[in-house]
Amino acid sequence: MKIIGRYLIPASSRRGLTLLECTLALIIVPMAVAAVAVAIVTGQSQAAEAMRQTRAAMLAEALMEQVLVQPYDDVQTFCDGFTESPGSVTDAAGTLCPDAMQSFQRSVSCQQQSVTVDELSLTTDGLEITATVTENGVPVVTLTRFVVAPSQDE
Repeated sequence: MKIIGRYLIPASSRRGLTLLECTLALIIVPMAVAAVAVAIVTGQSQAAEAMRQTRAAMLAEALMEQVLVQPYDDVQTFCDGFTESPGSVTDAAGTLCPDAMQSFQRSVSCQQQSVTVDELSLTTDGLEITATVTENGVPVVTLTRFVVAPSQDE
């Protein structure tokens, strides 16, 4: 027996871990490590998905810009049948995009539309342009813009 302060401590309880404490540590520590590993893997997969969607959005926006710089009368011609297959995605200058973007497919379509603004009692004609980026046949990003037809006075 040893006296610590006012307390009498038996020799058997002074130091070391009991078998119960060791067993609990062997259960708790691997569970904590597994929880941290799952969190890391989940974070990595979400980061990869965010990167995939960002790349698809960049490709869709670039395609939309290619369409929007065309004169209004040429937009329909540009849109008709425009499709880029995986592995052949190019920028506006015709240069292949980086390999990370080559798994996507891009297409654009145009459709004549009339849009009415109720507050102004105004109806205008134009083109609804839709740029779509898919991967393995599944749409990832779709952008839609409405371009007002030039007036006949111009």
